[in-house]
Amino acid sequence: MVEVRGRMTLQYGARLENEVKRLAKNGARRLLVDLGGVDYIDSFGLGQIVACTSIMSEHGGRVRFARLKPRVRRLIDVSAVYKILELDPDLETGLARLRDS
Repeated sequence: MVEVRGRMTLQYGARLENEVKRLAKNGARRLLVDLGGVDYIDSFGLGQIVACTSIMSEHGGRVRFARLKPRVRRLIDVSAVYKILELDPDLETGLARLRDS
């Protein structure tokens, strides 16, 4: 599980994407990203989330995202990115869905 906190913006760089790359290269095939601590996200941060899905897919894995705050969820909904993401309301649901896959 990867826990993200604070702001996901260009200013703070591609920390999430880099961590997912590292984990995938080290053999992780199922990953849950906890976004419950993310207060703000811009289009760059949204791109990081999409990139995580691509990275895990390229390595034969999958990633789920859990605990999105309403502001973050609205951006994902408006951008229609929700269509390619696996989203969960809480960590327990996300972990169970990864286990069952």
